[in-house]
Amino acid sequence: MTTHPELAEPWAPEGMEVQEYVRLLGANRQICTLSLWHRLGLARGQKLRLLADMLMGSDAVRTYWTHFGELRAEEAAADRTQQRFNAVMHDAFVARPETEPVGV
Repeated sequence: MTTHPELAEPWAPEGMEVQEYVRLLGANRQICTLSLWHRLGLARGQKLRLLADMLMGSDAVRTYWTHFGELRAEEAAADRTQQRFNAVMHDAFVARPETEPVGV
């Protein structure tokens, strides 16, 4: 994707401001980087949990996960490595005091 609003505009979800979408694309880039580290074996176990928690310290990452976490889970349906990564990210998401309780 892109950080240029004029290029991101056609891809922005309906009802979301383009600037907000661009901000969330930056968060997605950070999550994708950590996902790649996990896939390559560079971030596993406690290190992965620590890095996921650090990412979830960002409002942009938490907002991204609120909007797109479920989509990431659907995309990972046949990929056990990605499922494990998403589970760690989700755990870090719900553990943050800034996160609204899930299902409420």
